[in-house]
Amino acid sequence: MSAFSSIWLDLRYPVDLKARSKELEDQYIDHLLAKVPIGSTVHIVDLGAGNGATLKAMAHRIPRDQLWTLIDNDASLLDDLIDKKRSLPRHGYALHLSPLQVDLSTCRLTTLFSGHDGITTSAFLDLVCLAWLGKLAQAIAELKLPFLASLTYNGFAECSPQDPLDAEIIDAVNRHQQQEKGLGLALGPAAAHETQKAFSSRGYSVETAESDWISEAGDQLFQKELLSGWAVAAKEYGVDAAEVNAWLARRQKLIDEGRSKIRVGHTDLLALPPES
Repeated sequence: MSAFSSIWLDLRYPVDLKARSKELEDQYIDHLLAKVPIGSTVHIVDLGAGNGATLKAMAHRIPRDQLWTLIDNDASLLDDLIDKKRSLPRHGYALHLSPLQVDLSTCRLTTLFSGHDGITTSAFLDLVCLAWLGKLAQAIAELKLPFLASLTYNGFAECSPQDPLDAEIIDAVNRHQQQEKGLGLALGPAAAHETQKAFSSRGYSVETAESDWISEAGDQLFQKELLSGWAVAAKEYGVDAAEVNAWLARRQKLIDEGRSKIRVGHTDLLALPPES
C-alpha cells in the first residue's frame, strides 16, 4: 500500500476521532463482548493500522484484556506506534500490541485472520480494488467474524466559503482516488457501497453511518495539508497548474483569516455475521 506520512496521520487524528460513529463502535464492542468468554483476551486485527487511529479510539472502551494485531506495510509507522504505547488512553485492562508488516496483496487473508475475534480498519477500503475487497469479505465471512470499517471516503467534499474552482478540483481528486494504490485500481468513492454489497451478499447484516470530517477554522494545519494534497491531485489529473496554484492561494488566505470550513464525506460500516 502507498505510505502515508506520520505528520499527516497525526494532523487528521483529532478530526477522525470526532467523525467516527460511536454508535457503530458500541455495537461492534457489544458483539465482541457477547462472543468472547469473560476472562478471555479479545483478539482484534486492525488492517492498515497506520498510527493506530482505531486502536486509540476504541481500546479503552473495551472492558477486557486485549491483543491487537496491527497490520501495515509501513514498518516505520508500526515502530512509531509501539514507541507511543504509553500515551494510549488507560482503561485498567491489559493491552498487548502485535505489529505485523504484511503485504496484503499477496498474503492469505483467512490464515491471517484465523484465531482472532474481530477485524477493524480505518480510512483503508477506498484504497483497495473490487477483487481484493471480495477476497477480504470472503475471508471474514468464512471465519464468521465481525467487521468494522471506519472513515471510508465517499466522494463528497465541500469548502466554505465556496470558490469557483472547487467543483473541478474535487472532481479531479475523486478521479485520483481511483488510481493504483497498491491493491489494484482503488475503489475510491465507491468503496462503502461495494463493501455493503460484498458483506450483504454473504449473509451479513450491514449498517452504515455518516462519519464526515467537519473541519472548522481552528484546524489550520490540517486544512492546509489537506488542500495541498488536493492541489497535487488536481494537477496530476489535468487541471491547469496556474489555476490550481491561484485556487490554493485563495483557500490558504481564507484559512489564515480563520474563515475556512471544510466538510469531507466519509462512511462508517459495521458488518455482523448471521447468527449460527
